[in-house]
Amino acid sequence: ILAMTFTEAAANEMKKRLAFELDKRLSQSTNETEKQYIANQLSALQTAHISTIHSFCLSILQEHYYTIGLSANMVTHILDDAQANAYKKRALQKAFDHQYQTMDHAFVRLTMMFSPRAENDTQLSKAIIALASLANAKSDPQSWLSDCLHHYQDYTSIKDVPKPIKTLFFHDLSIQTKLYQEACDALFNHIHIHYQDKTKKLESMQQKCDAIPPLQDAIHEENYNEFRQRFIALCHIVPPTSPDKSDTSYDAMRKTIITMEDTWLERLYEESILLHDIKELKEPLRKLIDMCKHYLQEFADIKRKQECIDFDDMEHFSLRILKANDHEIAKQYQELFDEIMVDEFQDSNDVQQELIQLICRDNNVFRVGDIKQSIYGFRHAKPKLMRDMI
Repeated sequence: ILAMTFTEAAANEMKKRLAFELDKRLSQSTNETEKQYIANQLSALQTAHISTIHSFCLSILQEHYYTIGLSANMVTHILDDAQANAYKKRALQKAFDHQYQTMDHAFVRLTMMFSPRAENDTQLSKAIIALASLANAKSDPQSWLSDCLHHYQDYTSIKDVPKPIKTLFFHDLSIQTKLYQEACDALFNHIHIHYQDKTKKLESMQQKCDAIPPLQDAIHEENYNEFRQRFIALCHIVPPTSPDKSDTSYDAMRKTIITMEDTWLERLYEESILLHDIKELKEPLRKLIDMCKHYLQEFADIKRKQECIDFDDMEHFSLRILKANDHEIAKQYQELFDEIMVDEFQDSNDVQQELIQLICRDNNVFRVGDIKQSIYGFRHAKPKLMRDMI
């Protein structure tokens, strides 16, 4: 059995509970054969395959490192946070130095998009680090970065935009619309409970609430122009003022609605402007991606020279090992494990999911998780992996 979770504490807790139950069974057993079997299980517990995903990946590396040309020394030298940050800073500086030497138009334009002061590259640096981190959550970071650029083309309609971007675009609109509806419903209910005699105010808020479902219909139909026109019309229905100036709750709810409307109106550009921006962003994005790739390569070169690895390397090198020689090593792990158990599956990313798929058989993976409890978004966990299996 292979049991994987996301923290060392959780893995140790699993072993602790197993040890407790085995000890209890050992003390209760009167059968010598059974007692010997349980004693053997207790002895084997410390080396059992119960660990974090990274620890499991490290075990693959340390056993099969030679398969992809790594050295034994490299896979035993794991960077701590301080070392990793120092090497990342050095790699990023090299990527910037290269750009400052050429100073082409695309780089100048990119820097100006992040700061009006050309010498201030702090925000651009953060963007590169963030993009690299997201790329490392994919099984092939370099290919994923290249694919990102392909989405930025000259489109004549939002309907022509590639599905991944279009899905995220309308999903964001849907979430914001639901939040807006909750805010409007809250104010309507407040008026209904506390000011039943204020008929005009109730009717005004009722009219506003009734105009929200058609927004969701437009989102469902992926009709941005319809959504935009309806929302602008909706904003002309002004939330009624409070009948009682001392009612701070009313004022707060009304202010929330107005703030949401103002924020949306600032970003709901005409479709032609959005499509023009997508086209215009292609060259700056190309430069951003090139710098990110350069940074990742420099960081990899530093780690190779220093003969060390970080946590991302554990996953990516493990994938390379499992795929090498027509999946020879992966097939060995498929035979080794009768069952694979994955805890906190909602916090898995694409790399970890592919790793599990490589070592499993058709029906020997048991996944446990709760989409609502995903807490590793900052590490690019992908709850959608679990949602798609339900």
